[in-house]
Amino acid sequence: MGIAVDEVTEVITIPVANIKAPPHVTQGVDAEYLLGVCLAQDSLIMLLNPDRLLTGRETAELVRIEK
Repeated sequence: MGIAVDEVTEVITIPVANIKAPPHVTQGVDAEYLLGVCLAQDSLIMLLNPDRLLTGRETAELVRIEK
């Protein structure tokens, strides 16, 4: 399985200590999909939680396919 994106503009390394919990209110993105947020080069970076991108049904289907 893979995830397709339209564009990658930059790849950066962020120390774990710089990652903060996602805010309680995030416009445009449900907080359940966020792993955390951090500041990098004066920009707010939102880190997606890949474990939350699929529904339970989709995850179960992937497990079934693996067997």
